[in-house]
Amino acid sequence: MKDNMFFLGSTVNHFEQFKVVKSHLEFSYEPIDIDELRVSITIPTFRRPQLLLEAVESVARQNTTVKFEVVIVDNDDSKEFSQQIVEALKSLSCNVRYYVNHENIGMFGNWNRCIELANAKKLTILNDDDLLDENWLPVVSEYDQYSLVKPSNRSFNHVSEIVPYLAGSKIATKELALEDCFWGNINPGSLGMLLDKQACLSLGGFNPDLYPTSDYDFLCRYINKYSSVKITANLSHYRWAENESMKKAVLEKFICNDFDMRAAFYNQSPLISFTCRVLSVRYFERLSRLNKELDFGVVKKHVKLSDLDLKLIAIFRVRFFWSMLKVLTKVFL
Repeated sequence: MKDNMFFLGSTVNHFEQFKVVKSHLEFSYEPIDIDELRVSITIPTFRRPQLLLEAVESVARQNTTVKFEVVIVDNDDSKEFSQQIVEALKSLSCNVRYYVNHENIGMFGNWNRCIELANAKKLTILNDDDLLDENWLPVVSEYDQYSLVKPSNRSFNHVSEIVPYLAGSKIATKELALEDCFWGNINPGSLGMLLDKQACLSLGGFNPDLYPTSDYDFLCRYINKYSSVKITANLSHYRWAENESMKKAVLEKFICNDFDMRAAFYNQSPLISFTCRVLSVRYFERLSRLNKELDFGVVKKHVKLSDLDLKLIAIFRVRFFWSMLKVLTKVFL
């Protein structure tokens, strides 16, 4: 099995890929003993100092007695913004370490580096443009019996749009299984998820060769192997922004990779196989609203859609028929 293919049971060690690239510790402030730390909030970053500092501030505001640390790993080896970042970090009172990679190791290479540098047994990976609610840590830490805790999240364009979580709100829970991931990536990146470091290491981390679907692949492999729970508390905030993931080639790759992953991770009975093709078309239509330059021909060729497929799929644009297909598919997953 090649490393760049989807394989549900994969434990290939992707930390080795950038082992020779060192991470230099630019700044540290660690008043709390390492043995007391329960959670590492890691933040991979690249040339977005202002957004990074907003993310750090949301972490520093955690309303909790749970001991945590902030670990920032900068993929910008030019160090253009490193002094600006260091000066801002000096005002924090929690444990904080700021590293700069000697080379740019890519997005998912840097996520893996975050896992490696975390000191606590539990961790999260927070993108530098996203935010955590001040009640994130006290709530997710209540579900320590699970290896993975996935809170709800909301998207935003401007900070003024964010609605804070109301502490004490009733929370419903649902244990997660691989079937829950069939319909799409259930979480934007690693946003807000509390993970077990040893589980992340055992799974081999994120596979950079599966970009841009590496996080979806990792989440499926994690949920398939370790106890995971979803909680209905909006504790993390995803910022919509123009970035690499909005480019034409990247969005087309998302669709093609998702199709390949479903083909590898789920039984391919005629019904499941057809639903996979329907999902690819629906995904294309949704992403086309973000980038009108997407080429359906790329998806059609990769998914091997016939003219008959397209005629049948058109039926499932009607909500009633789509709902019926979802019900049937769930039975056979």
